Amino acid sequence: MATRKLYFEAVRVGEELPALTKTPVDRVQLARYAGASGDFNPVHVDETYAKSLGIRASMRRACW
Repeated sequence: MATRKLYFEAVRVGEELPALTKTPVDRVQLARYAGASGDFNPVHVDETYAKSLGIRASMRRACW
């Protein structure tokens, strides 16, 4: 599906908006978020550490 830019001024009352599609969160996004927030808790960024706690993978933050 082609992406089109949608501006507030172009939306009319009652008009249906296109579905929002997002790609899955990847490790690069997690690292960037950690850098921006200053939260380098290893449970969020270190897969090995998270697994040592019994978590299947590093935990995603609820902010996403």
